[in-house]
Amino acid sequence: GPGPHPSRGDKKGDLLNDLGRQGIEPEEIDIVVHSHLHIDHVGWNLDLSLDPPRPYFPNARYLVPSTDWDYFTRPENLIDAPWVSENVIPLETLSLMDLFGDGFNVTDEITSLLTPGHTPGHMSFLLNSGGEKAAIVGDAIHSKVQISEPSWCAGVDVDKTASERSRRDLIQRSVSQGMIIAAGHFNPDEHFGRVHRHDEAMTWEPV
Repeated sequence: GPGPHPSRGDKKGDLLNDLGRQGIEPEEIDIVVHSHLHIDHVGWNLDLSLDPPRPYFPNARYLVPSTDWDYFTRPENLIDAPWVSENVIPLETLSLMDLFGDGFNVTDEITSLLTPGHTPGHMSFLLNSGGEKAAIVGDAIHSKVQISEPSWCAGVDVDKTASERSRRDLIQRSVSQGMIIAAGHFNPDEHFGRVHRHDEAMTWEPV
């Protein structure tokens, strides 16, 4: 989100400026789609410095995974996830939010894929355009080491068995289909790559 973030040296987010450098204005964004509802994935929904808060992308529909919505809005979970109360629930009040599930067509070229484990309703997104295939994997794959060691899970994964299963599925799709994987938590120069099998070992090759 916009920050400043005390846990990261008061670093501020730069999404709006990044978009501006590409010639994209916030008003041009018509879809904001969430992979899941952790704090670092919902921070650009609403400008909390305003009273009342307003959406950063006023003309967008905000798409939220239905299983994560059900999970995080339970009272026993919501108490530990105040960012959902601040940055997600108001979208429903403003009638800007739509829930979606597995196999949802975000566009003609982007389809959701349920990859649970990190959260109960975590979604990845399959892209099929111009004869090329890719997957935006969100937090289903946190680190390059998980390509060769898919059983290694992030400490915050709520279901580590499901997390490993989702990761193995994405890796196999990349191997069998030559699919590019977009992994936002990898090092900046390795965000995009393919998985290749060498004997029994899986390796990551940036593109």
